Amino acid sequence: MDLGKGKVRVDETPEGYARAFLGGSGLACRMLVDMVGPDTDPLSPDNVLIFMAGPLTGTKAPCCGRYTICSKSPLTGIWGESNAGGYFGPRMKFSGFDGLVIVGRSEEPVYLYVHDGEAELRLAKDLWGLTTFEAQEALRRELGEDVSVACIGPAGEKLVRFACVLNDGGRAAGRCGMGAVMGSKRLKAVAVSGRGEVPVADPEGLEEAASRAREAIEESMLTGIFREFGTAGYVDYAQELGDMPNRYFSQGRFEEADRISGMTMAETIQVGRRACYGCPIGCGRVVEVREGRYTTPRTDGPGYEALAAFGSNLLVDD
Repeated sequence: MDLGKGKVRVDETPEGYARAFLGGSGLACRMLVDMVGPDTDPLSPDNVLIFMAGPLTGTKAPCCGRYTICSKSPLTGIWGESNAGGYFGPRMKFSGFDGLVIVGRSEEPVYLYVHDGEAELRLAKDLWGLTTFEAQEALRRELGEDVSVACIGPAGEKLVRFACVLNDGGRAAGRCGMGAVMGSKRLKAVAVSGRGEVPVADPEGLEEAASRAREAIEESMLTGIFREFGTAGYVDYAQELGDMPNRYFSQGRFEEADRISGMTMAETIQVGRRACYGCPIGCGRVVEVREGRYTTPRTDGPGYEALAAFGSNLLVDD
């Protein structure tokens, strides 16, 4: 997709690269090396933005519903990648595409709509300035509820160098400033949907392997904790290990960490749980704060990394 020229071209995934680098960030990294150099400004039209799924994304394989966003990072100036769960990755595969390679810069805000083997650029003037939740809702109203939207909010639009890309509600591709790269290209969102199937060379073999994997997942104590308490279930154990940042690792323990743990969340504000595509764990939390100054309607609950970054790292226990 060349945003500067407003043109879309469909190519076959290079078989040699696919065999050598499989997919996801490996394939995206190899492709990026061919397209950018050490002098490429990450926020210039010359930078390349790649959305890529793995070979098992959208199949019966459990816990393979993620996708990756890759580019030269505006935060570090070197290789950058970030990934997120939800349904975006599988729906991109169902639309007929392994990945999306985006170059150039649009003169005005646009979004990319990928569906059933086709890709088209549409104007996004009315979406520019909206938060990620608002933009996702607006595009679902326009395109239908079976669409997944990966988008930026005001931070990405303003080229904040650590801006995230969010999809399927609060699923965040939060590393390396991929949201700033989208903003630099005036690309507000990528929306994907499709009814296709992911072709598999050995369906019976995949089903057998997937069945064994699901059994191992079900029997794992760790995945049981994540199912019950989300990734926030790691908080207490991380404190014991010294693995959780307390005041930027300058403090050995944060005695109030139990107040932001997954167990406390389950006992107080949690009202549900959700899972990404094909995941038997369901570590996603749904929370609601019904009273007090921080009253919040139902939304995605915080995971371990958010609780560590904004909780123990800042010594916040509320």
